[in-house]
Amino acid sequence: MAKEEITPEKIEAARALNVKSTLERKLFMGVLGHQLVLTNQVRYGTENTKSREKGYREITSGDEFKKVREDEYSRKMEEMNRDGVYGEPSIPSDGEVSHLIMRQVRGVMERFATVGELEKYAKSVGAKIDEVPEKLRRYKFEDFEDEFKTKNAVNEKGEIDLSKVSPEVAQAYILHRRLSNEYENACALRVVVNGSSAETNALIRKLQEECAPKEEPKK
Repeated sequence: MAKEEITPEKIEAARALNVKSTLERKLFMGVLGHQLVLTNQVRYGTENTKSREKGYREITSGDEFKKVREDEYSRKMEEMNRDGVYGEPSIPSDGEVSHLIMRQVRGVMERFATVGELEKYAKSVGAKIDEVPEKLRRYKFEDFEDEFKTKNAVNEKGEIDLSKVSPEVAQAYILHRRLSNEYENACALRVVVNGSSAETNALIRKLQEECAPKEEPKK
């Protein structure tokens, strides 16, 4: 059977699909948002903390989250078997699975997503941002990396000197990082809004019960 030819078009299609399937996945948005809110209460407030914690527990007890946990356990088991290790790995905790998901989301944004894709998916989560300049939309990590190497823009400490690269690349790089932050912040704010609505709805249901006409006792 002949090998399927790997073309630049197929590579690009696979890259775009990876970005789409990661940044549109509700589980990933929920985990990222809840983690940001629960660990940054100074920024996102302490109101409705119980509903936020409840929302996170609902995510971690769901089938999709459990599947990620099982897949990670299987991966660690296979790794141990390859290395000839006797025994079994520990079952990943909720925090470890959440960390894995967050690293995947951030890795995809940093290394694979274009400026235009980050704008699109940040807006899809609720970010209120303007249209980015068309000429900057195509830029992604690969473009930045090539320019930084060509212009020797990264020092021994890993610090980037944007003054050494072209103005357009510098603008795209700054925007890429900002839009990644916008996506994360939008995920967090969605949790804040939904948590507030959940608390309000719970209060309304309680008041509905209290305000409902009482049945007269039968004589």
